[in-house]
Amino acid sequence: MEMMRDPYLYPNTEVLKNKFSVIDNEKLNTIEAEYTSTRQRIDRLENDPTQGIPWRSIRRTE
Repeated sequence: MEMMRDPYLYPNTEVLKNKFSVIDNEKLNTIEAEYTSTRQRIDRLENDPTQGIPWRSIRRTE
């Protein structure tokens, strides 16, 4: 009896279909970690655009 194929996995793999079209699980884990980290930085900057600016080193010049 043939097993049903999971429509959410790439054929002949245990890897979920993903927006990066990556079939290698290790590579996908790396890409997803980078993507998540970048997305978190963007979210923090959208909430506080001045985050990380060294205000003490900025001086007014005339």
